[in-house]
Amino acid sequence: MGVNLCIETLDGQGHPDWDEFINGGHKQFAREIFHTLPKKEHWRHPDPRYDDTVYYRPTDFAAWRAALKGFVNEDLFMKMVDILESDDRYWLYISQ
Repeated sequence: MGVNLCIETLDGQGHPDWDEFINGGHKQFAREIFHTLPKKEHWRHPDPRYDDTVYYRPTDFAAWRAALKGFVNEDLFMKMVDILESDDRYWLYISQ
């Protein structure tokens, strides 16, 4: 099963400069690194019984960059962090 990293607004609008399907390292990121990173989360639906979609935003961008340094497809992941840092309308959604 593949893992897509989506960068979206909370209403589901994707970022124009992000291709969620370029997935070199996505699965490894989702399973090994993501859970340790400082972040806040936002449930799409106020009652999670109805929608398990959760959006995430870094709370410490430097920590995310440090964790991704030397990671598979590092440039792609640094671009992800840059996008999230530059525009707080966008959040990370991990689709499996």
